[in-house]
Amino acid sequence: MRVTIISGSPRSEKGATELIANNLMMLLRGKAEASKIVAMNYVGRYDNVLADVLVLVFPLRSGAVPTHVMQLMADMEIYCKKGNVGPVVYVIANSSLYEAARCKNAIAIVRNWALRNGASWGGAIGLGGCHVLNSSDKVPSTCLKALVPFAKRIAAVKSKYSFETHKRDTKDIFINPSIPRFLYSLTTRNRWKQRASKNKVELGRAY
Repeated sequence: MRVTIISGSPRSEKGATELIANNLMMLLRGKAEASKIVAMNYVGRYDNVLADVLVLVFPLRSGAVPTHVMQLMADMEIYCKKGNVGPVVYVIANSSLYEAARCKNAIAIVRNWALRNGASWGGAIGLGGCHVLNSSDKVPSTCLKALVPFAKRIAAVKSKYSFETHKRDTKDIFINPSIPRFLYSLTTRNRWKQRASKNKVELGRAY
């Protein structure tokens, strides 16, 4: 079984999306034939993306799916419309805001796209408070607790036929940060000020 993890990070440097995608790759090692690609490099090249299982990992943009990921999804519709067997689709969406529930609309967009194009919906994880991951080299324990069983769900898929025959678990999971909201807000505000100072932005003009 081939698994393609699509990193929807719009940035070249490492951030929350890349960190999550890399951790999922490690969890699937030895359990599935997994590979990772960056969505921005594959728009218009959908043939190199397709596999038995697709895992879209992306940050929220305006509360929805990033445009370059949407374009890649539109490209893949061509393959599905030719009558080919669609993959099993999973999503891991991350939000810089505290509430993981903000990921629901983006997840619904991908779910509807998958079902409309003959693919199977495997489920999703919505992560809140991922702004702090941009300065970290490992995911928090709360996030890891969701990724481990999620990776097992993905590795258990042998084919689309067996997935639908055995009625696999497709429940979506939403996880907020383990720290209180006020502490998360304070952390992100201080980090924003550090970035402003580093880029020589006067805080008085920025507010």
